[in-house]
Amino acid sequence: MKNAKFNCAMGLMYLAVRKMWQNCKLNITDMHNFKSKYTDAFCDARIAEVDAAEAMPTEEARAAAHSMLRLELMTTGRTCRQDWQSLKMYIKTAFAPEQWQIQWDAAGMNSYYAAGNNNWTSLTELMSEGSAYIAANKAVLLAGDNMPAGFEAQFNASKAELNVKLSAFTDAEVNAEFGQEQKMDASNSVYDQAIMMGEDGFHLFDGQELKQNMFSFAAVCELIDPRGSSTAILTVLNATTGTPIIAEVELVGSDRKVTSGADGRVEMGHLAQGENSFKVTADGFTTQTVTLNLNVGATSRTEVEMAPMFGETVSEVTPIPGAEPVPVPVS
Repeated sequence: MKNAKFNCAMGLMYLAVRKMWQNCKLNITDMHNFKSKYTDAFCDARIAEVDAAEAMPTEEARAAAHSMLRLELMTTGRTCRQDWQSLKMYIKTAFAPEQWQIQWDAAGMNSYYAAGNNNWTSLTELMSEGSAYIAANKAVLLAGDNMPAGFEAQFNASKAELNVKLSAFTDAEVNAEFGQEQKMDASNSVYDQAIMMGEDGFHLFDGQELKQNMFSFAAVCELIDPRGSSTAILTVLNATTGTPIIAEVELVGSDRKVTSGADGRVEMGHLAQGENSFKVTADGFTTQTVTLNLNVGATSRTEVEMAPMFGETVSEVTPIPGAEPVPVPVS
């Protein structure tokens, strides 16, 4: 099964990607001057691809169709087993007791028990063997007004319906898996194209944060659905004393920096779902980089223990208000 390249809900991805191409159209003159392929028609074609990908049946829709076919197949299966049980009673009337088991086995009884557990292979074998048995023993079964004249046609009609329903069911299984891959391929494709265009826009409008945000997938997702953003809370501590320290926390790959308070706490919101790395620096301590795997719309917390550098004085670390100072030896 193929995986999504985007780390948000598929519906949010479609909205964000479509909005990015609309933003491209709003800045089409600059974008066209940067790369001549960017035109209104080009953007409209990409938006049409997003619409087409979104219109493809979802996994839930395919599962619903598949479940309905299974229910229909189970109903047909019960009818088939009832028909075979009727055949068993006709055999019981037509033959002496010492022949019953032999005749029932010849009619497919060995397949009956597995067929009762919705084993479709065994059920088709049961109906095929039963149909062949009726054809070979029709005269004996009809004698004495035992088996109705129309039963053979009824039995074979149930057998034919089973084959039709089973074919539709197995086709749906294959098509569901194939359709899921097709939708994921289409979704990943429109995402990739939007990201590439966004990188062009981000480069083109370097230094213009508001315009750059129009081409940032994460920023557009946040604009559309603020609940989709994540928050990270880091508490920076002295690894030796356990006391909080003042440190600078930088979101790696961006220009976002936050300085912790006296409690060593840093809160950084509006983060993208997935892995986010933070570079933590403080005077007199070894720099650390920590990575958090953020869930959409959730807040993740962690403690960062900073090791004092050898020979550095750490007595100036801000203590917790009201706490007893902890003496720290100076090497």
